[in-house]
Amino acid sequence: MSNGERRGSARRVIRLACEVRFPSGVSIVGTTRNISSDGVDVEANSVSGGQDITPTPGEMGLLTLKFRRKGAPESIMVQCQVVHILGNGLGLSARFSELSRPEQSIIGQLVDTGMVQDIPENR
Repeated sequence: MSNGERRGSARRVIRLACEVRFPSGVSIVGTTRNISSDGVDVEANSVSGGQDITPTPGEMGLLTLKFRRKGAPESIMVQCQVVHILGNGLGLSARFSELSRPEQSIIGQLVDTGMVQDIPENR
């Protein structure tokens, strides 16, 4: 990892609506800046809830990625952990390996191509 690269996996610049919820009640609504096979950078548009509205590195949460497939809205929810905070952005590690195979395939497509193709339902 050179030139300040923090993540060992290749990143794909992609803008997806997303939300991160923390056990403290804090909810961050935003947009992904990029995604890799092991994490996501999120730009926060709004923060609400909880007494301390600033998450801290190491804090666990639930990330919801929102996208459209076949013209219909879909989402993937995955456990995540705050790795770093910079300005209005969060660097999150994501447990994509714990997702179902169809969901892992969607994440793989996002990382590889920046798009979601049709996935057979019975994979």
